[in-house]
Amino acid sequence: MRNIAIEFSYDGTGYYGVQYQREVPTVQGVMEEALARITKERVRLKISGRTDTGVHAVGQVGSFITRSKMSPWEFKIALNSELPQD
Repeated sequence: MRNIAIEFSYDGTGYYGVQYQREVPTVQGVMEEALARITKERVRLKISGRTDTGVHAVGQVGSFITRSKMSPWEFKIALNSELPQD
């Protein structure tokens, strides 16, 4: 198991904040779904802070634990290809 840290930015216009909430789109929810597709395992993204509905972020930091052997560079490429443009 490895703990991978990531730095990310997003346009929060279409999201109900960063923290996961059932039945509404959140940044954490979208990112966890993308990470699950990449790693083929359930991934819990831990994020260093929170934003409210519609708020944007630059330089947000999070981490997740995975069994994947992908390099950090491979994670970056794969995650960017799985995420929406915002």
